[in-house]
Amino acid sequence: MNVRRANAADIPAVIRMGRKFHESTPYADVAYDPDSIRFISSQLIEGGILLIADHEGESVGMLGAAIGPLFMNRDALVCSELFWWVEPEGRNTGAGRALVERLESECISIGVYRLAMVGIHGPQMAKTAAMYERMDFAPTEQTWSKSLWQR
Repeated sequence: MNVRRANAADIPAVIRMGRKFHESTPYADVAYDPDSIRFISSQLIEGGILLIADHEGESVGMLGAAIGPLFMNRDALVCSELFWWVEPEGRNTGAGRALVERLESECISIGVYRLAMVGIHGPQMAKTAAMYERMDFAPTEQTWSKSLWQR
């Protein structure tokens, strides 16, 4: 398993994996837009963190995160995971954990105060929460969302 920083050549793989990720989220009612994925990926490559997990020569996972100042103190940087996906064929290979560990390492190297990971409510939530806890993450906030678009 190799986890590395993404570059522009990885954007097609992010678009491919992003489509599957999109279908598994509560946001699947919004049309998937590859140009948006391309744009956000470019932004993360330049000013955030975009990681790719490769296994046996194939890109099998991705993790994107934004970095910015803590609202209460601009000297304290926080990193917020935006998306994290491992392809079904890459699961149970250590790819998911390796992506999070690399993100944590990247954050430490640039002086991030706090790293926030997300879990989508659903069948995988218990497994995700257990992994986070094994990695010394603790629950800090919970988010509720509401669609405001009238369909």
